[in-house]
Amino acid sequence: MPKKKRSNARQRAIKALDKEFSLFIRYRNLDEQGNAECYTCGKRDHPRSLQCGHFASRRYLSTRWHEDNCRVQCVGCNIYRQGEQYRFGRKLDAEDKGLADRILEQSQQKASYTITELERLTWQYKQRNERLINGEAFDDGGQRNRGGRATARRAAKRPVKRKVQKRQKKG
Repeated sequence: MPKKKRSNARQRAIKALDKEFSLFIRYRNLDEQGNAECYTCGKRDHPRSLQCGHFASRRYLSTRWHEDNCRVQCVGCNIYRQGEQYRFGRKLDAEDKGLADRILEQSQQKASYTITELERLTWQYKQRNERLINGEAFDDGGQRNRGGRATARRAAKRPVKRKVQKRQKKG
């Protein structure tokens, strides 16, 4: 029996929420220079060069957009080293004893979201991202950007520096 295809509207809603949630995770812990630090290896880089890493896989909808499940990770840790799950879990437990187990337990719970719920979450994270960039405190207990208003604005506008190798002319 062929798999049931998701509706395009649902896929678009999930993609939009993933984008806003990822921005929130990457921008919520900026330093004074507008950089973020990889949770598992400590690499500091521009938030646009980093990723939103998940302790419990994104395939589990019950924890996919759970803030305790997600931290900033560099590409090396998140992709090439499969999220460094052991190190990730140890650091989560250092923050709050038993947190990694609670996240894994919650990830096994069934969850489904309607398109309306996904759109509502997208709107909420979009609002929180705007408040981060404007340096406003959160009323809902969320973490605040440590770098302040100017840092988040600079980071949002600053271009990502890429290393460019110069080609030498053969002569």
